[in-house]
Formats: sequence, structure tokens, C-alpha cells
Amino acid sequence: MSRRLLILLVPLLALSACGSSEDPPVTPAPTASTTSPTTEPAPDEPTLPTKRSGGTQTLTGVVSDGVESSCLMLTTTSGQRGTWQLVGATGDLAAGDRVAVRGRPAPDLATRCQQGTPFVVEAVEPG
Repeated sequence: MSRRLLILLVPLLALSACGSSEDPPVTPAPTASTTSPTTEPAPDEPTLPTKRSGGTQTLTGVVSDGVESSCLMLTTTSGQRGTWQLVGATGDLAAGDRVAVRGRPAPDLATRCQQGTPFVVEAVEPG
């Protein structure tokens, strides 16, 4: 019978030693930040790639508003046909403008607009 009692008491003794109220509280060590402050773009602006995704092209078409606010689209009437999302130096473009834009496609550019292939605009001319 004493053996049974010992079998029951050993685990209880082990558990009672784990969480003694006399243990000092654990305080995490302070950490120092080694990163320097950076200037980040506003959350609604895409970060333009530094590496060219494609060569410079000129697209001609009609500007329209995108499904998301402040997104501009270009539906091309010549050159590579399609719908392009205009980012970069878009200036005062507005829906209905007929323009020629010079720039480069950036299909891997992540933006908040939900349509069109991103096109990084470098210059705009009336079209």
C-alpha cells in the first residue's frame, strides 16, 4: 500500500514545485531597435519599382476612372490594346482625356486598384 501512495505522491510533489509563489516575476530584457527610421509611401500610393519591368513604350488611348477611387485607367486605341492602370507621373489626367503616355509596363507592381496592368507613366502628351 505504501508503494501506491508513493506513486500518487511523486507526481503531486513535482507539480507543486513548478509554480511556487515565492518565485520572482520574470521581466523581459529590454531590446534596442537597430533599424533607422524610413520614409514610407502613403498607404494608398503604390511603391514604384526601381527595376524596370519592361522597356519604354508609348500608349495612346482614353482615360477613365477605375473601380477604386483615385485609380486611373487607360483604354488603349493604338499600340498594345488593353486596359492599363496609370501610376507615376499622371499629372492632371481626368476621365475622358485622350492622351499618349510614355512609360513602362510593371505587371508585378502591387497596387490597391483592382483592374488593368500597371503602367508607370513618365510623360503625358495630349493625344
